[in-house]
Parts: sequence; C-alpha cells; structure tokens
Amino acid sequence: MKAWQAILLTLLIIAIFAYMPWWWFFSPIVVLISAIWGAIDAAQIELKKYKSFLARGPVTVFLGMSLLWIIYFPWYLSFRYKIKHGEATLK
Repeated sequence: MKAWQAILLTLLIIAIFAYMPWWWFFSPIVVLISAIWGAIDAAQIELKKYKSFLARGPVTVFLGMSLLWIIYFPWYLSFRYKIKHGEATLK
C-alpha cells in the first residue's frame, strides 16, 4: 500500500471509531490485532534485512504499533509495500 493509501486507511479507521458509541472498547482491540499482525508479518517478510528505521524485529514492531499506532501503522504499511514491490534496499 502506498504511503498516501496507508494514511487514508488509518484516517478512515479513526473516523469510523469516532462515530461508534463503543469506540473506547473496540479501538484498543483493533490496535492490538493490527500490532499482532504487524509482528507476525515482520517476521515473515524478514523486516530486519532492510534499510529503514522500521527494520526491527517483530517485538519492536508490536510495541511500536501498540504504543504509537497512529504513526507506526501507516508507516509500516507503506514500507511493507516497498518490500513487496522490490523498492526497499537491503542492508
């Protein structure tokens, strides 16, 4: 997913939760699920092999998404896109 698409998706998710009456219950669940997915995906695509600030282990990806989801989630999605399309450089 390109950077603008990742940011748009993140804003869309935030907008959906802004109008939900139970947003305070569901938003931590979505953050946790996306953090778990990010950690598993980081291990599968071997994120550590690439040059980037995001190129860390699965635990760091999980913590980053858990604590700074609004920034880390779209950043991770856009970097993942670069890896999948061969645009990311290896270390």
